Amino acid sequence: MSLSAINLIREKIHRIIDWILVVLLIPITLGTFIQVVLRYGFHKTIPQLNELATVMLVWLSIIAAAKVLDKESHPAFTMVVEKTSGKIRDIIRLLDWGIIFGILAVLVKGSLRLLESGRTQTLSTVNLSYNWVYGSLLVGSVFMIIISAFKTIETVAHMLGKGGENIG
Repeated sequence: MSLSAINLIREKIHRIIDWILVVLLIPITLGTFIQVVLRYGFHKTIPQLNELATVMLVWLSIIAAAKVLDKESHPAFTMVVEKTSGKIRDIIRLLDWGIIFGILAVLVKGSLRLLESGRTQTLSTVNLSYNWVYGSLLVGSVFMIIISAFKTIETVAHMLGKGGENIG
């Protein structure tokens, strides 16, 4: 797979992630606004709105983490990478992305186990399965696995002298 194909797929994934974030952010904002008006204007609340906003915030946070991972804007220990250059730097980056990929694979396995146990659990004010919360971990982890695989391919291509224009 060429780097231009990877970048095209990455762009489409970012477009999907962006739309998911917008779809989640709008009801969170509206629900929170309604809750504030009700609480301070009428001394009433709708607990279901609060719980739904919390579930959506969990989804938003985990999906946004995938976008941040690709941009390499996440907090990271970069001192070693910044102090090296050339092949050593590429090897360290390859090792980093391999570790990230491995951790995410464990996270996917764990999220599948959570989904199995979440079938019988329901949210307290809304009659929805906890799988609506646990599913965010699976979806976000899959997005991050795809991104880390692309980053690994990009790093290998850079090591082989075949491009890697997105290498940080």
